Amino acid sequence: MKGSSEPGISDQEAQAEYARLWKPIGEKYQARTNTTKQPPLLVEARDAKRMVLVEFPSLEIAKTC
Repeated sequence: MKGSSEPGISDQEAQAEYARLWKPIGEKYQARTNTTKQPPLLVEARDAKRMVLVEFPSLEIAKTC
């Protein structure tokens, strides 16, 4: 695995590919990612080290995505 200075990312190339694939999907559904340095409290938290919140203009659009 390749190292990264960002916590939780072990393969920068894979992360870049994920971002590249997400971009047209996010644009299609008018979604935006809300990445924060301090994530919200997870009520049903698993061992997640990173989290990305995705915001949609409406619940209906989110459901179609």
